[in-house]
Amino acid sequence: MPYFTPARCEFVCGEHKAEVWPQPIVVPTGPRGVTGPLVRLDVKGRWLGEMAGAIALVDLPVGRWSTMMAKPVRGPVEAAFAAGAKAVVVISNGPTGKIIALNTDGRKPMFSSPVALLAPKQADAFRAGAIEGASATLHLEGEGGRRPAFNFGGRLDRGKGRWLAISTPRSGWFTCAGERGPGITAWLWLARWAVQAVSDHDLAFICNLGHEYEYLGAAEAKAKIAPPVAQTRF
Repeated sequence: MPYFTPARCEFVCGEHKAEVWPQPIVVPTGPRGVTGPLVRLDVKGRWLGEMAGAIALVDLPVGRWSTMMAKPVRGPVEAAFAAGAKAVVVISNGPTGKIIALNTDGRKPMFSSPVALLAPKQADAFRAGAIEGASATLHLEGEGGRRPAFNFGGRLDRGKGRWLAISTPRSGWFTCAGERGPGITAWLWLARWAVQAVSDHDLAFICNLGHEYEYLGAAEAKAKIAPPVAQTRF
């Protein structure tokens, strides 16, 4: 799976400085950062001014955003890079005022240049900078690459040829215990229950990593450890 351990991830405009979340798979800026005039985009990818050489500020509407794959998020970023932007900073406007980490492709970077996420509660100074045509610098520095990861599961093959498959993710951005804990608790309970209560089926219980990388672990599980689709009843 991809990983990135941040060393310096910040967005600077004049006296204003904010920590940002580097959008995985991370394209670093290098130690000097990326500097350019701020140009603000709306959700339809429209802007005023010159985008070539700029840092694009994508201001999303308020929503419960979850993935960079969503067209309202991906579209303005692609439009900015197509017009020559050096980097993109996305304001992830949502219910908490904090950064909303966005799921992404786990096999290759979605963009060839740096992309970061900015908390809406820290965004006003940068919106003002875009109106004034101010210059800004984005720093995305750290150690990244890939490291081994694993799914795990259990199978009870009774030779019935009729499988029940129950899966749950076990990862997400940050520690995410509140997000993943209830699912894993239910998954374990169902495993204990099904062994006794569902005697006329074969059972497969799979716990996948890489959910935040657009179901990367689930794709690997389907290819390698899940029961055959044609024999899976539920």
